[in-house]
Amino acid sequence: MRNIFILIWLISPFLSISQDRNIQIRGYMDTTNVVFQDIYQLWKSYGDDMWSNNFLGTNIDTKKYWAESEIEEYGDGFNLHQLLAPDYFIFDEFFFGINKRNDTLYELQTSFHSNYLTTYDLCYVITVPVIKTKDGYKFTNKFSLNKKNLKKEKIDFVEFYYPKDYSLNKKQVKKTIKKVELFAKNIGLKEIKPIKYYLQNTYTDLLYSFGITTAIGDYCIADNIANEGRAYYKARLITYTKGGENTIHEFIHIIIQDIRNNNNYCFFDEGVCSYFGEMNSLPYSFQIKKLKDFLNKNTKVNLSQDLTNAYKISKNEYTSDTTGQENNMKTWMRGDSTNYSYIIMATICDIAFRQGGYDKVKKMIFDSKDGEEMYGVIEKHLGIKREDVDKYIRNFLNNTY
Repeated sequence: MRNIFILIWLISPFLSISQDRNIQIRGYMDTTNVVFQDIYQLWKSYGDDMWSNNFLGTNIDTKKYWAESEIEEYGDGFNLHQLLAPDYFIFDEFFFGINKRNDTLYELQTSFHSNYLTTYDLCYVITVPVIKTKDGYKFTNKFSLNKKNLKKEKIDFVEFYYPKDYSLNKKQVKKTIKKVELFAKNIGLKEIKPIKYYLQNTYTDLLYSFGITTAIGDYCIADNIANEGRAYYKARLITYTKGGENTIHEFIHIIIQDIRNNNNYCFFDEGVCSYFGEMNSLPYSFQIKKLKDFLNKNTKVNLSQDLTNAYKISKNEYTSDTTGQENNMKTWMRGDSTNYSYIIMATICDIAFRQGGYDKVKKMIFDSKDGEEMYGVIEKHLGIKREDVDKYIRNFLNNTY
């Protein structure tokens, strides 16, 4: 989920200053062509619908835009680009064009960029397949077309897809599935419905297979192989880079949705997934020590002021009692480091589990809220008043870890 956090941080100011979609079409192409107009208007109408509905696919008539096969496969036909490139329509768009691949298949390619920063910032380049149907042109997902080139293997409730040169660690898969089943049983889920798990060697390969040529977050880490994972609840689809057989974080996301019986998401979910699973493929036992060390070095951080953003004092400035990148809250962008906001939530989950086991954690999952309201949830379930949260968490970490 790491890229989503980056994206939210980046677009928050942009949301407040941009009122209308801005689309430019590349010059030197025949825009009068009937096929171009039909497909482009379909794409533009879809983008306008996304924009006006705050990017919530549930508010859009998906049959108007997406092929029936996609709706049958993924539940509501909502495009899979948003699994890896959430809310891409929020940015200014530069439309490249449309190309015919065969008698029934076309592809459009477009890009999205941010003008919020002082420098031009290319965020996404995506390719969207378009098929010709009896009801006119409809979108399909690049992943749907690429699946036929993947190996497929079903192990228990998980259907794995992976490239032919990927060595699936079946021994590790079985261990991971047992961990998932144990968590599901303890949290009160009687049966785990089938889940699709797509593995790729690198994050770049993963993006390409979903039709994303460029994405924010890719190529950020020069000296590490990026470990990236996503869970798409509605499609019950998980994606992960090499070694994803070792992690249950994304599985827990889907189980949380199952016990809630809805597709709602709260940031506390990340804490549950990071406590019982991992964050950036590293266990909670590793991450919690980094959070403890950071808080001890940064007494200006006030978790009673804000649970996840107390360290931010303005646009790109962060509170810190010491100097140096190693003590800055932004260090989680390094491949071996910690997203502190995830682990703060994981610490709250840790406290809940110690107080009342899985039952208390489950109650907090149902009641969890984002923002200011989470303090009320903490007081209700953990008995910690807002003004005491910062001191309580610091003491808990120092006395326990």
